[in-house]
Amino acid sequence: MIILGIASFVYYTVQFIFPSLLSLTYSIIAWNISKAVANLELLLKPANIDTLIRFLDTRKKLTEFVKEFENNFRILAFLLLWYDLVSLLKAFIMLMGLSKIHSFIAKTEAILILISSSVSFLSTVSYAAMIPEACIAMKRNLKELHQNTLRHDRDGEDSPLSGDKIKFLRLLKTVIDDEEFYLTAWGLVKISKSIILSALGALITYGILLHGLRIPF
Repeated sequence: MIILGIASFVYYTVQFIFPSLLSLTYSIIAWNISKAVANLELLLKPANIDTLIRFLDTRKKLTEFVKEFENNFRILAFLLLWYDLVSLLKAFIMLMGLSKIHSFIAKTEAILILISSSVSFLSTVSYAAMIPEACIAMKRNLKELHQNTLRHDRDGEDSPLSGDKIKFLRLLKTVIDDEEFYLTAWGLVKISKSIILSALGALITYGILLHGLRIPF
């Protein structure tokens, strides 16, 4: 009885708890990074060359942190997404009656796998995708600032572009033209919300195929 209890604990820890904790940790870090990116714009108030230099310095440090996070967690992200997709396919197979196991406990387990893997997959992808979305939103606002600075006038007349203003516009343009940063799954694919639709399409396709072939598992 004790051995059965230990075995059950280990099984459910590996099946549910451990992947969920990893996904939660990854999602929290990704969410905090996206909030940090979104809050970078606050450093540009008021918008001048001094605040822009401070903005660029903070942005450089944040970029280095994101790259370090990507290097350390991209394999984990790949394994999490792969595990979630395999678990979802397994749950679909069990719920469609293709599995040789038809007990109530097996069906209940399939539903739990479906829920936990769906939440884990959606959480990992959604929060990772918030980083490039925050970058795009920031760049859109910086582009407006760039255009407004060019159109800025004093007393109703266009003001000449001073040396500081030219430097400000050039530095601002480098940020606008920079590429958005994406987290990846082992460097193989950028994590964006489009992965959700791709995964859903693949699961439905293979599910229908397996159901049509009636291949037992």
